[in-house]
Amino acid sequence: MLKLTPRWRRALLLMGKIVFYALSPVICVLLAAGIAGLLGCQMAGGDPALCDCLGVDVGKPIYMMAMMGWFAIGTLPLGAIGLITVLAITTVQEIAERLRDRSARQRAEFEDF
Repeated sequence: MLKLTPRWRRALLLMGKIVFYALSPVICVLLAAGIAGLLGCQMAGGDPALCDCLGVDVGKPIYMMAMMGWFAIGTLPLGAIGLITVLAITTVQEIAERLRDRSARQRAEFEDF
């Protein structure tokens, strides 16, 4: 079984947060489509459609949720950049630590002679 160092655990947690941030507009659109489908409403791209739920018009909130998808134009590339950055920094830190440990072991073996 693969044992993760605390550094990689923190990095994976941060990457999970970045993925949630990047996908949140897409999740919002999917929720809006699901709610509209359950209520039997039509999602129009131009303006809010009339959608009754228990006598209350929820067309405008569903429309606003659907329009949140446009934020994905910004969040998806930023999320990808964030993931690549966290992965690169964590990898470099891990390699540097392993090289330091190897160097310290070699010095200790050399001093034992």
